[in-house]
Amino acid sequence: MLLPVLIYCGLCTAVISSLGVLLIPTIAADQGVSLAAGQWVLTVSSFTAAVSTPVLGRLADRGDPRKVLLGALGVVAFGSVLAATATEFAVLLVGRALQGVTFGIVPVTMSLARRHLPVERLQSGIAALSVTAVTGIGLGYPVTGAVAEYGDYRVAFWIAVAFAGSALLVVPFVVPPSPPLRGAGGEPFDVGGAVLLGVGLGAGLLALAESPRWGWDSPAALGLLAVSVVVLALWARWEVRAPAPLIRLDLLRLPDVRLAQLSALCFWLAMFGSFAATGTLAQTPAGADYGPHLTAFGAGFVILPLSIGSQLSSRLGVWLSRRLGPRAVLVVGAVAVVVANSGLCVWHGETWQLLLGLLVLGVGVGVALSTMPLLLLGAVPGDQLGSSIAANAVLRQVGGSIASAMVGALIAAHTVDGLATDDAFRWVFGIGALIGVALMISLVVATLRSRTAPTA
Repeated sequence: MLLPVLIYCGLCTAVISSLGVLLIPTIAADQGVSLAAGQWVLTVSSFTAAVSTPVLGRLADRGDPRKVLLGALGVVAFGSVLAATATEFAVLLVGRALQGVTFGIVPVTMSLARRHLPVERLQSGIAALSVTAVTGIGLGYPVTGAVAEYGDYRVAFWIAVAFAGSALLVVPFVVPPSPPLRGAGGEPFDVGGAVLLGVGLGAGLLALAESPRWGWDSPAALGLLAVSVVVLALWARWEVRAPAPLIRLDLLRLPDVRLAQLSALCFWLAMFGSFAATGTLAQTPAGADYGPHLTAFGAGFVILPLSIGSQLSSRLGVWLSRRLGPRAVLVVGAVAVVVANSGLCVWHGETWQLLLGLLVLGVGVGVALSTMPLLLLGAVPGDQLGSSIAANAVLRQVGGSIASAMVGALIAAHTVDGLATDDAFRWVFGIGALIGVALMISLVVATLRSRTAPTA
């Protein structure tokens, strides 16, 4: 029962994280705020995720990850209640900020899996946990699409309460306590590193999220990006010198760690941009000469193949990793991403084309996500797995924020009479394909180098 419960924790938080995009117009209308202000429903949770994910990962490494999981689920459940009952927009934003803690739960579940799963089930278990983010997105969007079209947005947040609350009730009875790993927890927690990383990532993510609205050359956007660069540079210097750093940057000298982290950023860039563009494209008004012109409910179901493909391919990723090696499997995932984005760039006028494209994209991303943690699992010490996977998750968050800003900027640049043109979506899918090609070449070179490198 342990693995199904851990998967449920990761899945329910992934579903919670998808409760936002399709609900923004409904929330803005109900709360009496503009659509631009409504975007803060997404921005504030991204900020909290950037701060909380590495902190939760390090806390899981240092102590009992079961307690960390329960604490995080409690925060998410409380935030969901606040969002569901909020009568003022500011209170709703506080709830959404607390819900952002959900992004750090998957690294904690992986730490628990490493400590308690039998060796023969560890790789498949880690792979299953790694794809819960994509699986949850696909499951959450049909729900939010139905709520956006037919119901009160608060229903979606009550569903989040049910997910997080039920996980909170089950975990104490199924997940065993975990004593601290040998050598872990002796040094004080790296508060300085957590603050610097939170400020640096938060400033950068805020700039990326709001620049399409503020303007890329606005003083606010440029100022925040400058603050992000400076603070993250200070954070890197701090982490190198800290006795017990939040994230071990020295582990990046290991080739497998570098590949896993680079892959996290690039795969999420290519996936999130295409997925976000597809959700918008599917709802193109009937007056446009492209797109299937679906409702919000229908658009939610268009995302579902992304989940199906990722879930089906997670076991394939483990199977291929055992035979070809994780590096080669990442190449397979990159090829699928290139094929999916290239196809969507050319063909996206019919519903079946969007469904097929996202299915192939889901297969590629699912194979990759199931493989990246296996690279880290074999490369980093046990007391660094949680923070390394948390860093991987933060890079996905950064990739998603960059992709979201890119989609917003491209749509804004290709809008005529209030309607985005078809060129905007071709650019998004084309850029996703180019990112996949660049990653594929990098992975092939790294794989060939590893196979020709002399052995000790």
